[in-house]
Amino acid sequence: MTNDLEIEWKVSGLLPVPIGDDGKYYIKRLDENYSKRTFCRQENDVLTYSLEPTKLFHQALGAELRKTYEINFSTNRFPYSIQLGEQGPMNIGLRLRTIGDRILIISIQLKKFSSNQSIPELIEFQKLSTHPILEAIARFSFNVHYCPNPSKMVVTSWCSKPLLRITPNNTDISTSSLVEIVTRHTDIGERAIAEMLKKNESLNFNDDMLLIDKQGIVFLQKTQDHNNQRNRYQRISSLFEYALYVKSFVDSIGLLKESSDVQEELPSEIAVINSVLGGDVLNESVSASRGWDLMKKEMSLGEISLESSELESMPFYKRRCFLAISAIVALASGIFGIAGYFKGGE
Repeated sequence: MTNDLEIEWKVSGLLPVPIGDDGKYYIKRLDENYSKRTFCRQENDVLTYSLEPTKLFHQALGAELRKTYEINFSTNRFPYSIQLGEQGPMNIGLRLRTIGDRILIISIQLKKFSSNQSIPELIEFQKLSTHPILEAIARFSFNVHYCPNPSKMVVTSWCSKPLLRITPNNTDISTSSLVEIVTRHTDIGERAIAEMLKKNESLNFNDDMLLIDKQGIVFLQKTQDHNNQRNRYQRISSLFEYALYVKSFVDSIGLLKESSDVQEELPSEIAVINSVLGGDVLNESVSASRGWDLMKKEMSLGEISLESSELESMPFYKRRCFLAISAIVALASGIFGIAGYFKGGE
C-alpha cells in the first residue's frame, strides 16, 4: 500500500518567560490577519505573533544537537534534512507562533512523501515521541531564549497532536484503517468505528474523509479538487492550532495567576478566548464551523470559568503587589527601628 503523506505535528505549551523583541533568536512579527484568516472575524482581538528563527537560532540548535545527541546535520536553514526511522533523510519544516505572550505553538511539518508503511507502522510513525530529535527541536524552541540547556528542560502544559493528510495512489484505505490511524489504536472494534464516523458525519459530504478526534486529525483526500481541499485542510489545521492554545492556556491558568508580569493582561486574554469559544465565528463556512464545534467538544473546551472579576475580586492581601509593598514597608520599618535604637543609645 503506497500513499502520499503529509504529517504536521502541533505542539503547544507555556513559555518559561515571554519571548522579547531583541531579535537574538527570533524575529517577531505581529500577524494582523490571524483572526480573519482563522475565524472570519474582522476584529483583530486575538494577539498573535509569528516567529522567524534567526541565524543564531539555527547555529545554537545545531550545537545543542551535536552535544546532546551526537547527531550532525545541517541546521543552516529550513527545511532540515533529518533521518526519521527507516524512511531515510526527510525534509522537516518548522513554523512558530505565539498567541498572547506566554503560549507558543510549534508546527513541525513533514512535507509530502511516499510511504508503503502498514497501518501499525503508520500509527507509530505519527507519534512525536517516536522521533526524539523532533521532540528535542520542539523543546529547544521553547527554551533557547531562556536557559542554557534548552533541549532538556521540561515544558509546562506540553501538548502534542498529529495531523495527517493522505492522498492514495491507486489504492484504497478502509474506513476502519482511518479510524485506527486517528485514534492510534488497532483492532478497536465495530462499535468504536461507528461512533467515530457518526460524530464526524456532518463534516463529510464527498469521497474525501475528514476525521477529527481528541487524539488528532486524519484527512483522506480522494477528490481531484486539490486547491479547495488544501484550503479546507489548512483552515482545519489553523483551528486545531488555536484549540491547542486554549488547552495549554487552561492547563497553565494556575501558573499564570501567580505570575506578576501577566496578572494585568490575564482578564482581557480570558475575555478574548471566551468570545471566540462562545461567539458566532466561521459563519462564512459551514464545514469549518462544524469542524470547530467538534474540536471544542473533543478537547472539552467550554468557556473558561475563571472570569475577569475573579482576579479583580482577589483580596488585596493575597496579591503580589501587596506582598511586595508589605516587604518594603517591613524592611523600611526595620531600618528605621535600628537607626532609632542606635540614636537612642548615643
